[in-house]
Amino acid sequence: MTFDLIKWVEQYALNAKMDVRINDEAALREFIDCSGCSIIDHYSWMIAYHQEYLASQYSQVSSASILLQSNGKVAGVFTINVRKSAQGYEIGSSSSEILPPYVEQTLSRKVKHKLYKQCFNLIISLGEELKTPKLASSFDYINGVCEPWYNLFASQGAQIKVSQNLFCDLSFSESEYANMIRERYKNHIKRAEKLWHVVVKTEVSWQEFLAFQQLHLDVVGFKTRSDLSWEMLFNAVNRQEAFIVFAMDQSNELIGAALFTVSNKVATYSVGVYDRTLFASPVSHLVHYYAINKMKEMGLNTYFLGAKNALYEWHEPSVKESKIGEFKDGFATYSLLKTYCSIDLK
Repeated sequence: MTFDLIKWVEQYALNAKMDVRINDEAALREFIDCSGCSIIDHYSWMIAYHQEYLASQYSQVSSASILLQSNGKVAGVFTINVRKSAQGYEIGSSSSEILPPYVEQTLSRKVKHKLYKQCFNLIISLGEELKTPKLASSFDYINGVCEPWYNLFASQGAQIKVSQNLFCDLSFSESEYANMIRERYKNHIKRAEKLWHVVVKTEVSWQEFLAFQQLHLDVVGFKTRSDLSWEMLFNAVNRQEAFIVFAMDQSNELIGAALFTVSNKVATYSVGVYDRTLFASPVSHLVHYYAINKMKEMGLNTYFLGAKNALYEWHEPSVKESKIGEFKDGFATYSLLKTYCSIDLK
């Protein structure tokens, strides 16, 4: 039987006296614009993208964008999804663990804590309804913001683990930033500029995008996402909610490309691919260099590169993942502790 997440949330909110709107795209867009929410996983198109991305991995995926209201006004957003497999149900956000609600920070301490508590109680009840064995949430720990959500899990005896996520502060000048990246990266970039031709695209033709998609298939060897999810990324670029950096050789053959999604303040490395025969060459260094300059030009303040994936971290990344993380670390200016909290449901 198919689980109706929207219907369940509506009934739960009614019983719990939560003032919410569900999947109201216009109200969400207005809230994002007014609040400055830069967490792209709460954006409508990204919620739809992750649902499509997960559809090939689960027999059922449903999502809910829950707008939290205080005094009749939208004050936060809580994004969750439910995934069904042969092993049962999981609750998460985007394609990972549950994200904390994004709550307007100008609210009073009392109101913020109330909204966090309501969301926490909701996922506890949802987990019990679906008989999920555990609930897990992961988030970048930011002082003064994350304590209420963290404490709700900790108060229930949560298992808490940390790793690192990598970021680049885009407010530095080009010369200041050059002093922060690894010395050899600067040499790689200078050499690469003599070897390759780079183009940054905020609009792409379908033919250009298909070349990117085909290179990804050729290099990886199998489809990592559906045709529809690729199409959603294509549309995001042409709405200026993402951009692509293409690298070509002297014959104008595509040898590498990377797509970066964009919120109102933050760019995120989404998907990239590089000709494996050129792995010893600095193709990806040049792509990231041009991407970071584009982010600065767009007025963004942060670039989220992804996980550090050090071999010593608790989630035991593969050697390949660790090497990719080490590469990204060379462009990062700081890291945040990615905090993983999980509780067992009886």
